[in-house]
Amino acid sequence: ALNNAHFFLSLVQAAGLGRGASPEVQEVAQAAQRAFVALPLEEKFNRLEEDYGIMSELEDSILAMGQAMNALLYQEGQLAPEQLGEGGKLVIELKALGIDRAGDVNQPGRGKLIDRRLEFAEGDELALGDAELQLALITIAAFANSLFKSVERFSSQLARQG
Repeated sequence: ALNNAHFFLSLVQAAGLGRGASPEVQEVAQAAQRAFVALPLEEKFNRLEEDYGIMSELEDSILAMGQAMNALLYQEGQLAPEQLGEGGKLVIELKALGIDRAGDVNQPGRGKLIDRRLEFAEGDELALGDAELQLALITIAAFANSLFKSVERFSSQLARQG
């Protein structure tokens, strides 16, 4: 999602200079994209913020899930000390679906996202069950939704300026 969003942003920004989607604009966007794709995940978030003013409230969650994925794939589920944050833990904040009844139990509730927190310390075996994997999917969907809304806001602001 980050790579796709960045390519669109770089294309919109380059085309926003009044050149349309010319081959020159496409080359500028493609060059920016090649540089972006090569960046580590954390730096991609920094670049989106610096270049386009896009910040993600779920950045820490996505980065923590990346650390967990690395531990599962390459370290047999064991966390390395450098993967632990403050307090010596890897904290993964996930989103879950909840129901907000708004005080009236006779009315159907409204869906809302609520936070769930997983913590792993050094020496803990990182294991995620079906429930945690479902929460990870909800979190990724919430992240993508937020990211694409930010991209839309950026392109709308650019269009209003031009």
